[in-house]
Amino acid sequence: MSPHMYPESLMGVDVKSSAERTVFEAFQSQLDDDFYILHSVSWIEIRRKGKKPSDGEIDFVILHPKMGILLLEVKGGIIGRDQNNLWYSFRKDGTRVDIKNPFEQVKDNKYALIKKIGSLPNWQYQLPTIGHAVAFPDGTIDQSDFGVDIPKEIVLLHEDLGDIRGWLRNCLKFWAGEKFTPPGEIGVSVLQDLLKKSWYLREPRLGEEINVEHALIEKYTEEQFALLDWLAGRPRAAIRGLAGSGKTILAMKKAQQLANEGFRTLLTCYNKNLADTLAETVGNQARLKVRTFHSLCQEYANRTGRINKPDWDDHHLDFFETIMPDALLEAAATNNEEYKFDAIIVDEGQDFSETWWPALELLLADPQNAVFYVFFDDNQLIYNRKLKIPVQEVPFPLTINCRNTQKIHEASAKFYKSDIKTRCKGPSGREPGLNNYGTPPFTIEARLTEILARLVYEQNVPTSDIVILSDGRVNSYLLNDVKKAGALRIVAQKNNLSDEVQATTIRLYKGLEKPVVILVEPLQKDNSFIELMYVGMSRAQNHIELLTTLDK
Repeated sequence: MSPHMYPESLMGVDVKSSAERTVFEAFQSQLDDDFYILHSVSWIEIRRKGKKPSDGEIDFVILHPKMGILLLEVKGGIIGRDQNNLWYSFRKDGTRVDIKNPFEQVKDNKYALIKKIGSLPNWQYQLPTIGHAVAFPDGTIDQSDFGVDIPKEIVLLHEDLGDIRGWLRNCLKFWAGEKFTPPGEIGVSVLQDLLKKSWYLREPRLGEEINVEHALIEKYTEEQFALLDWLAGRPRAAIRGLAGSGKTILAMKKAQQLANEGFRTLLTCYNKNLADTLAETVGNQARLKVRTFHSLCQEYANRTGRINKPDWDDHHLDFFETIMPDALLEAAATNNEEYKFDAIIVDEGQDFSETWWPALELLLADPQNAVFYVFFDDNQLIYNRKLKIPVQEVPFPLTINCRNTQKIHEASAKFYKSDIKTRCKGPSGREPGLNNYGTPPFTIEARLTEILARLVYEQNVPTSDIVILSDGRVNSYLLNDVKKAGALRIVAQKNNLSDEVQATTIRLYKGLEKPVVILVEPLQKDNSFIELMYVGMSRAQNHIELLTTLDK
């Protein structure tokens, strides 16, 4: 459920501050219907004899029936305060402009609202908890605090936008004290300016933007779950979607759903790394088997004794294309129910050879009525196999990219060739980085050192959020001799160490994702170049750094 927003949206509303719009959208996307959010609220206190009326105006009033009332003033841009208690803001041209103390503004408005409530003739209740706070959604701070007169609990920064509900609860708890049921009077001791702390806001670093952008991306991904209802009642379906449309998450959720309903379910794909991630995510769930196609073949060959035949040798040219799938055929021919499934979900179906489908379908306990879903992207044909999905119905299209930022979507869309129109609902994000290199591997190593130093040490991106991708074909894997980039080690498989950065091939990483991708452009500009670039670029959720040759 969504919060009660007044107004319901800002469409058509003249909001001069983009910062207010950012906070409004954070409230709208993350809070539930226990919250009442009033934007741009004004009031006039009832006139008392001999006194002028006083008015108040606040950017947001947040109401919660169990916690209280919070007044929130929003200040956009890069704000600071010097040691003389003078507040300032920076214009876009870098010039400094003096501004009013926002905490004094919101505090005055809080007391005006308290007077307003107390002056109502029909107010018969105890005064609720009323607090005040200031939001700086465009910036963050490196110091541990803001000074003795500004508790950190009443300051909202850019990184707090990722968990706005948690921040609101902590802020209201600060004002309420031991419990949210307040006494008849709310009072907050205003500290004298004992210490004047100098501080200023800066623009968020990439590492600080990732979690905030992830909250939005996660919300849009969940909206795709409506497809699961569409799939209900359809025994066979093909789902066609661009990279980032949530195919893998949908395949996983549908497999879990079917297993929970009692179906013996197989969730399969071609890529081992993807299968490992799927298995780790779903865990050990009853009636759900997660395997790559070939690991399933190997398992059944072991169980039936097929591996004892002379041709079970990976030196055979047709071993992976024909001999291994034969193990499924032999298992199915036994009519042993232990080999059968009530539902099969295939992810990244474009990776499957057309000769594998018959063997896979024979594992269905009831071929006519069993569930068989294939998720695929016809723009990721990087294995030079003919695309032939064994579903007669027209594929259901997923056209919304809900994984990448709009900047990444725009960059990868140049390599997306399709008859369907696509769009991206993610946050704007940053422009992709473009980095030239000369003759490998030495200049690649130097460039990686520069890029990683900027990402890890300047932009605070954890090494666990970075992956380096490149072409893995013979004589084309440019990272063969690159073992270190400055103080960071380049490894094929990361072991959760902070000084390690994973480097792998585009093909091995297909179906997976990372917040930041460093993509080494393939040297060979053959038929697979476009597909490799599309797959590689679309692995990045938040930012991409492209390494390209000097002649570009």
